[in-house]
Amino acid sequence: ETTGEALAKFVSGHPQKLGFFAPVPFPDVDGALKQTAYALDVLKADGLILLTNQNGIYIGDPAADDFYAELDRRHANVFVHPARASFVDDLTLKLWGSVVEYPFETTRIAANLIYNEQMRKYPNIRWILAHAGGCVPYISLRLKLMSEQDPNGPPDFKDRVPEGVEPYVSKFYFDTAISGSRAAMASLRLVTDNSHIMFGSDWPYIHREYVDEQITNMRNMPELSDIFAQVERENAMKLFPRFC
Repeated sequence: ETTGEALAKFVSGHPQKLGFFAPVPFPDVDGALKQTAYALDVLKADGLILLTNQNGIYIGDPAADDFYAELDRRHANVFVHPARASFVDDLTLKLWGSVVEYPFETTRIAANLIYNEQMRKYPNIRWILAHAGGCVPYISLRLKLMSEQDPNGPPDFKDRVPEGVEPYVSKFYFDTAISGSRAAMASLRLVTDNSHIMFGSDWPYIHREYVDEQITNMRNMPELSDIFAQVERENAMKLFPRFC
């Protein structure tokens, strides 16, 4: 039994209350295409889940363009969660990898999807980035350096994507997992539409008390309290209308 099949079986007990993202074997393009069809057509998954990288190959790698094209054709919901970067063990830092490296992982793939033009070429994919997009909101201005320096050109990024970075940053969807702070939410709201922010908890990988603290924060903070009903439920319902 595959993970997707196990998830489908679990959800079948309460199909109006539960949904699931099915994993696919990226960067194996042929395997990912087959599993995408099986997951969405047979298992009736609500979307797919991808890790930021597998063995150092990141989402946004142009070699997988046939896969992105299929996701675009299906208007797929794709949730992206960070994976352990291959180089973490070589660092002299003694920090737990998820403390700082996980947000950087999500930032890498967001930048990669913009730089390699998947955000431009495949606009129907709904990319949902974990943890408020990592560092994406905070460094959104810095990402514009793609248009100033392109070590891989010609053609340079500014010629390939003359509209620049900003339109694509705003098209990602972002969850709030482990990001329920005033600083994070203030930054996030400045770079995307309110409809692109959705609740996320990261439970059970963080303690329930920490999740409860973030919910309380988000309900009360001026940076988010005015749209909390949207974030908590309404925005997700638009991406997953079968729950309406």
